[in-house]
Amino acid sequence: MKPSQLPEEFLKCNVIKEKEARIDCKFDSLHKLTVSQDLMNLDIRKEINDSTDPRWLPIHIIDDANAIILETSLYQGRPIPDYIKEKSDALAIKLFTYLQTK
Repeated sequence: MKPSQLPEEFLKCNVIKEKEARIDCKFDSLHKLTVSQDLMNLDIRKEINDSTDPRWLPIHIIDDANAIILETSLYQGRPIPDYIKEKSDALAIKLFTYLQTK
């Protein structure tokens, strides 16, 4: 993806002169995008509701990764450490499990 392909809302943040306001704007845009991505992933997860499906674990990996991005972007890069640890631990276990099957 080229920078010019980023969402218009995100690109508009670049004209904000004050650094912290510009960063907040970009985090807000990232959060909105990740909410959409998360909703799509949850919809796919409804279709892949059988743990014998080889895509079951990868879709749950995406779920944990999205949770980390959602939390981080919601709190403007200052996520709640306990939540990040919980999701990171779950993600690490799923990644390890997935890699063991390959």
